[in-house]
Amino acid sequence: MKKYITILKNALSTSFEYRAQLTGIVLQEFFSFAGIFLLWLFIYRTNPEIAGYDFNQTINYYLFIPFIGVLTKVTIAEHLGKDIKDGDISSALLKPYNVGISFIYKDIGKKINWLLLISPLYVLIVFVLYKKSLLLISLNSLIPLGIILIFALLMNFMLDILISWLAFFVDDVWSFKHFKRIAVLVFGGVTFPFEFVPEKFRWLFDVLPFKFLYYIPNSYLIGSRTIESLLPDIFLALIWTLVFIIIGRFLWKVGTKKYGAFGR
Repeated sequence: MKKYITILKNALSTSFEYRAQLTGIVLQEFFSFAGIFLLWLFIYRTNPEIAGYDFNQTINYYLFIPFIGVLTKVTIAEHLGKDIKDGDISSALLKPYNVGISFIYKDIGKKINWLLLISPLYVLIVFVLYKKSLLLISLNSLIPLGIILIFALLMNFMLDILISWLAFFVDDVWSFKHFKRIAVLVFGGVTFPFEFVPEKFRWLFDVLPFKFLYYIPNSYLIGSRTIESLLPDIFLALIWTLVFIIIGRFLWKVGTKKYGAFGR
């Protein structure tokens, strides 16, 4: 465990070099939110309620999306996949730790940095733009939010590691990362709440794992999802995590043999 803590500290130290970039990302998200705000303001001029959401509830949902994204975002495939492609993973294979787990700790280090730097700025901007949203947050919503975030993040780690191992078999995993990004935008609840989806298509959104990255945590945060849903949500997140682990281990075993066979 000590070696992984060292990896985490190094990642945390390195990520502090990109403070301006992280701040820019937050500001970019909120410029995007300004456009969303104006769009829904126009839509709700003629529709006082859409799928059970009034204007304030819809704005609350979109306002917390960037914050949830900071908590659930994972960048392992961006770096680990590149290391495999470039052959840089060779040295890591000789070290006395699990390569996938080491990248998880690196990503956690970056996430701690994001939270330290971005959270105060985020709270300030939310308070200035729409302070009603902060007043809606209660302890009863934060507890299930914290619990589901742990399982959502674990699931996302395993999915990104699985995507990374695909680099053993293809020249670049960019297309898989891009597909995941699109899937999260559509099926993760970034573009719209699931309540806006027609009933005949809702089952697809409910069964896929991407909802745990935005829609489910955000629903607990704004109070539209009750604590009674927590155990079923945890169970489904664990099922998907297990699926990703099994597939990932298979790809790792086959991939490392292939990697060694080509002498990369």
